[in-house]
Order: sequence, then C-alpha cells, then structure tokens
Amino acid sequence: MPYSGPLARNRLLNARNYVARDDFVTRVTWKRIGAASFLTESNPTSSTNGTLPQDAFCIVVGEVSEQRLYTSPIGTYNPSYNTVTAAKFQLTLMRPDDPDFGPDFVRALTALNECQRSIATGTDMRNLIVEDMPGRRSLRFSAPIMEMRSSPVPSGAMMDSDTANWSVPETHQQAFELVKHTHQILPLMVYDADNKFVAPPDVSARLRGALVELHFRIKHYFISGGTDKFNSFTGNIEQIVILKPPMSRLPSPYRAKRRDGPIRPKAVDTSRGELVCAANTFLPVLVDVGPIHTVLQASEALPAVAAAAPTDSSDSPPNSSPGVSVEGLTVTVPTMLSGSGEETQTLPRTSSQNPVTAAASTSSGTHTGTGTSDDERVQEGDDEWEHVDSDASTISGESDQAQRSDETADKASPAKKRKLRK
Repeated sequence: MPYSGPLARNRLLNARNYVARDDFVTRVTWKRIGAASFLTESNPTSSTNGTLPQDAFCIVVGEVSEQRLYTSPIGTYNPSYNTVTAAKFQLTLMRPDDPDFGPDFVRALTALNECQRSIATGTDMRNLIVEDMPGRRSLRFSAPIMEMRSSPVPSGAMMDSDTANWSVPETHQQAFELVKHTHQILPLMVYDADNKFVAPPDVSARLRGALVELHFRIKHYFISGGTDKFNSFTGNIEQIVILKPPMSRLPSPYRAKRRDGPIRPKAVDTSRGELVCAANTFLPVLVDVGPIHTVLQASEALPAVAAAAPTDSSDSPPNSSPGVSVEGLTVTVPTMLSGSGEETQTLPRTSSQNPVTAAASTSSGTHTGTGTSDDERVQEGDDEWEHVDSDASTISGESDQAQRSDETADKASPAKKRKLRK
C-alpha cells in the first residue's frame, strides 16, 4: 500500500499513547520500581500482570539519522571499551521533512520534555532528548542486543534459533561464542512498509534515512555519585515500523564506464524565453508584423468561379480597378497601371472561364471594356499624377474628391493632350 501521511497520522492520533497527542501528558505518570522510575499509564484500561503498573508504550514518528546508527548485529560492541553482553542497538530520530509528521515531532519533544521535568532532580537531563547538531534537538533510543538466560544452555543442547543463527563478523565470532550459552539474543523488531519482518543483517540499510513509527518505553535514573549529578533518561526500543523507505540515490555515472572516456556533464536545457532572445539577437525581424489576415490570391480562387468580360466602367469612380469576387468576397489584384496602385473587379459565378486564367488576365492588364491601350493608360496615369497636390494627397496618391472635381473641370481631356503632343 503506498504511503499516505494523512491516513497514517489519523491512525496514530487515535492511538492511546501517541506522544504528539494534546492529552498525552495527562495519560501517563511515573512509577518507581527499585532504583529506577518507569513511565506508566495513569489510567490503564487493562493490566497484563494484575499487580504491577502497566508501562506506557509510547509512539513517536521521525526520520532515522545516519549519525550514530548502530543497528548491525553487533550494535555498539567495541572490544576496546565494552563487552558483547553490554552492547546495545542505538539510533537517533530527528525531525522528518514531512508535512504531517514534522510538526508532530516538535509536539512530541515538548511533551517528553515536560515528562522529564516532572521527575528530574535539577535541570541536567541527558540521553533521551539530545542535541546531535548545534540548534537541532533529536531523540535517542536504544535496546539491548542480548539478555541473560534464566539457566545456561548445556553444551550440545538445542539452542533458540535467534542465538544459534545470529550473524556476527568473523573478527568477533570468538567473543560471541563465549557468551551465547549464558545469554540470549534479542533481535531488533523492525518491520517494513508491507508489515514484513526485516532480517537483522538488513536492518541498518533499511532504516537509514527512513520515516519510521517507533514504539518505546522510558526509564529514569538519577545519577548522584561523585560531583557530576544528572538525570539519565533511556528510551528502550520495543518495535520499529517503516512508514516510508528512504529516497533511493542514483549510482555515480563516473564509475559506470570507467574506460569509455571521461564523463561530460549535460548542458542545461534551454528555455523558450532564451530561444526567443537568441532569435531576436541573431536573426531580428526587420518589419513590423501586424495582425495575420487570410488573403485569397487570384491563383487560389475556387474552380467554380468563372471570369466574365468586364462592363464599361465609365460610371465607376475615377480609380476603380478590376478584381475577382467569390460569393461576396472580392480579390484585389495589384497593378502598376493606375494611380491607385490596385484594381478591383467583380466576376459573376456563372462564367465558364477558368478562374486562374481570368485572374492572370486581369493582373496583366489584358482585359477589355476600357477602350484604351497600355501606352495610353500609362500616359493617362502620368498626366494624372502631374496634377496631384502633394500636400492634399492621400496615402494612395489620390487627392481629395472635391479638389479633384475642380481640377478635372479646368484641365483638357487626355485625347486633346495627345493631339497637341503629336
């Protein structure tokens, strides 16, 4: 089942001894047994032994730190300063980078600190709430690797499977053989996200950096011997459940193909903004690009459109020009034969002439109906531009309509001018 932070948190908030609960402190109390004090439930719902107070099995969620992680089969054993029987499993929980359990870890620290102060002598409290890094408080937990048997196991007799199959490095094998008949192994109870037991040799690799739900008990001692007096609190691990495995890390590419040549880091992917900037720098747009309009060229006219001979355009405006119309759409054909620079002509749809031929004929100036040759049209255009006032002309070279009427009344007709030139 995939990890769900809100679902896991809601389940734990319903648990009686989840330390991040607001009422956790009111549910526990200290009971002294011998030289030690144990955190117990103040109002237990049931008792497993009927006479002794029930221990408070507390629950906290955190991330397992890589520092001071001693969860291998030999734990903290080091022949230089301790024995195999005194070795422990040990780990440190730090605040997780998780939106659900990160704030709960801070609440747990506050609740546990309040529990410590309620029984501590003085202000020196050690071993449970620790500062593993400057300014960062964490929780340290431990568990014994083995405990003494009620009676030694005779040589050659059947031994419990945990002790008989315990994996120990060869360098420490002799020290372990000397105590396995008098002591019994207590494996660390670790379960993965699928609730399956994790084998002891795999515990360290599975816990490092994982988000875990840790069940524990708290024991308190006041150390008063000598001048160094302090309160020692021990969080004894009972069970660990992995809620979310650590994030896997990709192997180093520098060791994958050592003899195929050096590794060249890939370039950073170029963003579209950078591509636009580069295009504008090395290939700038020299014209102002306006809105995009769909223009129907003469050669793209519909096949069903036919060209017809234009009618006499004497009643048209002075600068009207031929064009092609497709059901109300007029195609403007540029031309250099008139002062306006373009001609417009409306073609009936019933014509059988090829539309492409009609358009080409129109653009080349070979249409009929005007009664003038190319030379005469050029001369008329030249005469017409000679009488245009530059100050009163429009963008297309045409003068104001009223002024044009006055000028037309005064000047001679083009036919008379041609006779005078001859």
